[in-house]
Amino acid sequence: MPVLYVASWDDASGRAEGTRTVYQLLLPRRRHADGTWAWDELEVRDSAIQGLGVYPRPCDAIDWADVRVPALLPYLGVESVVEDQHLHKCLLAVLHGDFTSLTVGELCARHGGTYRRNGICAVRVADARTDVSKKGTAAHAPLGDEERLLQIIEGGGSSACYVLEKDTREMLHLQPRPAAAACAATGGSSVTSSVRAKHGEAVPGSGAHGHLFEMLASHERLHHVDRNLATHVATIKRDEGWVIVNAHPALGDGLNLVGIINEPLARCKPTLKLVHRSVELLPDGAPELARLGLRQPLDAEEVWREATMPDDPDSTEPLAWRRAERMVVYLAQRRRYASEEELTVDYGRSYRREYASGENKPDKRFAAARAVAAAASDPAAFAAVHGAKAHDSFELGVTDEWPLSLRGWWSAHKQPLLRPAFRELRDGRVLLLDDTPAVGAA
Repeated sequence: MPVLYVASWDDASGRAEGTRTVYQLLLPRRRHADGTWAWDELEVRDSAIQGLGVYPRPCDAIDWADVRVPALLPYLGVESVVEDQHLHKCLLAVLHGDFTSLTVGELCARHGGTYRRNGICAVRVADARTDVSKKGTAAHAPLGDEERLLQIIEGGGSSACYVLEKDTREMLHLQPRPAAAACAATGGSSVTSSVRAKHGEAVPGSGAHGHLFEMLASHERLHHVDRNLATHVATIKRDEGWVIVNAHPALGDGLNLVGIINEPLARCKPTLKLVHRSVELLPDGAPELARLGLRQPLDAEEVWREATMPDDPDSTEPLAWRRAERMVVYLAQRRRYASEEELTVDYGRSYRREYASGENKPDKRFAAARAVAAAASDPAAFAAVHGAKAHDSFELGVTDEWPLSLRGWWSAHKQPLLRPAFRELRDGRVLLLDDTPAVGAA
């Protein structure tokens, strides 16, 4: 896949010609035979830091030994879009497993009133005859008593938000059934990631992750509390609202490769930097490229149109397609990269980490829970393997096959030996296993 040259800026003031910086943008290549995505300039290998890591791949498109034009690696994955920051925080809480499941009937029994739909939320109206819901939108019919909700505590416990479970699972790509089957049953359209939305294709594996939601829901029973789906998430604000980009390896999509880049070890500096950027494909012969003696690849336009979404899809401007929607990207911080050196990035201070990385300290709650889990699961194995990582060990000979068959607590068929989370049955169903009791106590 050729590397494209783009103009990039971090705010609207950078759009003026002459004030933008030229970058080389790495993009995935779409395999038309099966609809999957591959990154020719990057590769996934075993990491000395944790699990799998991402490394520079020697290739003709980019000279990793001399990155004279700064490189951008886009953070891609399945996207969930909500209109405001409040709902954005609610979705992140669900990905963390910070919610309680209940029905509308149970909620009404506690607080009385009637509950109606308002977007993905359930809002209380004192009178069932009320015709208008919160924010002035036309109200739906009252929600039935069996409708399942997710309660998310806010404000330190002073208030709560209720979101509809079915809608939330669809937004987060955690449906209990394959997307295609769900669409056939409901007559609706399949859920897609923003990169593929223009093609009208379902995300491979979307809807096949219902067991992951059940694990998140088990947190309220103090099961698997240190395992969640918010570990590979980035957020960006666009015109359409707040966008959550989830690149968790549990989703089994090669598009998510950049999202699995690890943080550095303690007291080590990252080789990449997480930034938000607007990008625009430069035409071959543009002054910015001429000054640097650069030429766009011959198929630059084709690659760009296939791998990006326009910033304004409805624009009638002839060249509007050159401006992509605002992206989360990793910016190269070095001039030279060795193929044997793993790429690393700092996830930011707000990230809940269970390890020390760079200048960041681990979250003490997670570190304690993992240590107790390892010791309680099998003290002998805990002493024989490497510290708190003991409970993540796997059977000898079991390997990773990126991106569809990976070892991990999320993988139904490649579970850790100690403290497994799931068991896959012969009929394809996936059962959630009880956690080690000592973990909940921790």
